[in-house]
Amino acid sequence: MENTNPRGPIPVELFRLPRLESVILKNNQLNGSLDIGTSYGSQLHLIDA
Repeated sequence: MENTNPRGPIPVELFRLPRLESVILKNNQLNGSLDIGTSYGSQLHLIDA
């Protein structure tokens, strides 16, 4: 999602995807807190915001 200019909050459900390994959110217009919830996919090892 780097350089894609998403708007609004990032849905917590995104982080629950079982095969998701990394989320890169740099260079976007996001603001506020990033909530990944308490139950996220076991393959998730990198969040770069």
